[in-house]
Amino acid sequence: MKPTRQVECVELMVSADNVTVSYAEALLVATPAELLVDGKKPQKLQGVTQDQMLRMEREMANLQGQYKMVEQTYGQDMLNLVLARGYLVKLLGNKSISKYLKQRQPEVLEQFENIIETTTPDGVGQIPQSRQ
Repeated sequence: MKPTRQVECVELMVSADNVTVSYAEALLVATPAELLVDGKKPQKLQGVTQDQMLRMEREMANLQGQYKMVEQTYGQDMLNLVLARGYLVKLLGNKSISKYLKQRQPEVLEQFENIIETTTPDGVGQIPQSRQ
């Protein structure tokens, strides 16, 4: 494989949490000829039909497109999440609002607390002092 394709394959393997020889071989076989060093396809995998290979190549192209799209929006998504979390921390830090939510909308309060807890960098949430 050409170096850029190697990097793509490693990223796919890591993101799929599947770093095995068989998966690497499948990625090699599914790699288009123009992304191979010599430009020629390797031998087929045993037990894989031509139709299955074509489907695998299409799926691989689809996954790479989705991966690139997520990669491009990740920064903005994280910024939005950090801003929303900050707003919720400040909102729940207000005793009047916390009291109101606790009395009248406990399920909303629970979801806000879940968002705060699950969006901290270390995965451990910090409920405002007025809530403890």
